[in-house]
Amino acid sequence: MNNKYKFHRKFFTFSLSAAILASSVLPNTISAASFKDVQEGKWYTEAVNALADKEILNGYKDGTFRPFDNMTKAETVVVIARAMGLKMENPESPGFSDVTENAWFYNSIAAAKEAGIVLGNGSGQFEPNKKINRAEMASLLVKAFELSGEGIEVNFTDVKPADWYYDEIQALVANEITIGTSPATFSPKDLLNRAQGAEFINRSINLLLDTDKSAPIADKANLVLEDGTNINTDFNEDNEISIGLPLQSTLSSLKLNVKDENLLKDNVQVLLTGAPENHPEYMPDTPSVWGTLVFNESDDTWELMVPESNNPYYFNLEGDYTLQATFKDEALNETTITINITVEPGQPEEPEYSLLELNKPYTSPDNQMTVTMKSVEATEYDGYIEYTFTYEEANNTADSIIDQGSLKIYYSNGDSEPQYGFFNKLYPGEKEERSYTFKALKTQEPLLVEYGSDLFFNQEPSPDTLKWAVTEK
Repeated sequence: MNNKYKFHRKFFTFSLSAAILASSVLPNTISAASFKDVQEGKWYTEAVNALADKEILNGYKDGTFRPFDNMTKAETVVVIARAMGLKMENPESPGFSDVTENAWFYNSIAAAKEAGIVLGNGSGQFEPNKKINRAEMASLLVKAFELSGEGIEVNFTDVKPADWYYDEIQALVANEITIGTSPATFSPKDLLNRAQGAEFINRSINLLLDTDKSAPIADKANLVLEDGTNINTDFNEDNEISIGLPLQSTLSSLKLNVKDENLLKDNVQVLLTGAPENHPEYMPDTPSVWGTLVFNESDDTWELMVPESNNPYYFNLEGDYTLQATFKDEALNETTITINITVEPGQPEEPEYSLLELNKPYTSPDNQMTVTMKSVEATEYDGYIEYTFTYEEANNTADSIIDQGSLKIYYSNGDSEPQYGFFNKLYPGEKEERSYTFKALKTQEPLLVEYGSDLFFNQEPSPDTLKWAVTEK
């Protein structure tokens, strides 16, 4: 099918249930899924019953549908407004002298006028009780569902390029909403009956559903890494993107462009899953809340926010991660977007650190303690290595009490381990020598050891700490 359909999201949310609650009812009608005068197997049966089930097109109180009764303009617009889910609460006045506020069709016609679907007859009237013909119905459908049929040839002998309705019928043909009253005719000036109206609208709805399933709501994603790398990528038709990040990447920001204007602007949770085989303890199989997407009205983007106490942006393990966020529209329909992140194998370039000499005193920038690393020893055992550090802390200040700092060892694969134990306060003139031993697997290559006042949660060496090399095994 050469489908030129476009979904007019600005004016409506497609929600049959929501549309029914807001719609007026046709006078003297009832809703039913089947009717006495709609026989099984007729060309219009499926469409009539489908629209009746959704209360878009109703039957009469006597249990009939009257498929061959002609439709008025008011009836047709009410049905289209229902099918589209137009918002009909407190609409602006349509400005038609023959459409009064107490009329059963007032809200539907007013909403359709506001959406640009109906215009009137040019004399300030709408003519709601006038019977509508097939060409006029084609015009309403094209405006309502924004159909286009450029480049499609119309082979009906009664539809000429010079006719005002040529483009409209061309659009119906292009989107397979009509096959004509015969292979050679469309009968544009024939009055529209209720069976034909049901068939036209049901096909338009099915087109909407088929098209909207493949239309992504997510448009673009922008990721900025801490090193300044800027990644812009488009979502595919399944609302997914896949990106690769270097090991030990830190994500500074994540922004999403989402095209659906009818999405609720409530905060959206972002769930993280992923279990690298070599580090299952760090990433459970079950999803965990990674952060929250918050809508930014200034630029119509969704920005990822995380609690300050967490550092989920840091990827120090190789493997595959999945971020998912589920959006809801005004009818509470849900759409999930997915960001697949692969942390690439291999080691990043190791940063250069200024390493200090043994047996020389240095003042720690973060707590002003004078620290001397006296020795670093490595002792190899069958399955592991012990690294023992002997160091002296001295409070050489005149009038400050200083809390003792601690050590932390870092390995080239990104692992690290802090010093545990009890830490005292040193008064001016006090000093204390301490030793501490770290155990490591033989596969862990030590990068350095650092001293500082608050190292426990550091993911990498800090620029304002003292650092020494670790003796090779």
